[in-house]
Amino acid sequence: MAVENCCIAVFDQLPGARAAVQAFGGDDGGLSVVGCARMPGVGACCGGGGCLRFVGDGADCWHVLQARFPATALISMPPLGMVMAVGALAERFAQATRTVGGAGGGTLLGEALYRLSVPRESIARYEAALRAARCLVVIEGSEACVADAHDQMARGRATDLAIHLG
Repeated sequence: MAVENCCIAVFDQLPGARAAVQAFGGDDGGLSVVGCARMPGVGACCGGGGCLRFVGDGADCWHVLQARFPATALISMPPLGMVMAVGALAERFAQATRTVGGAGGGTLLGEALYRLSVPRESIARYEAALRAARCLVVIEGSEACVADAHDQMARGRATDLAIHLG
């Protein structure tokens, strides 16, 4: 398992995740939001020039997040379906494509989270949350950074909140 740390917060709805991200007072470099295309009223498509455009009722939330983070990904991850990510985790998906099927459980999300010291049991819990149309806010960093992120996310309406240390 990689020696890295993260805090993961699960939100029932994208607006809650967006509010938590907007209130986050830490470094954006290790911050990500992940959601599934199964979220009600949200979809995505590729626009001209390789840009990802979100459509539907929840599109405005994704566009605000996409404007804040340089990396955006829309990846098919069976059995999760289409997974949308903005931030550092979107970049980790590209790294994980080279090792998919390894120790993280077989999905790109599992591989990326495993590299952040998330145990397989927890990966299954986070994948189940995505299948249930919830979203994840993931903060990577030092122990002090993820402890601070945990405290900040606890002020939001996360339904599940955990720190994973390497």
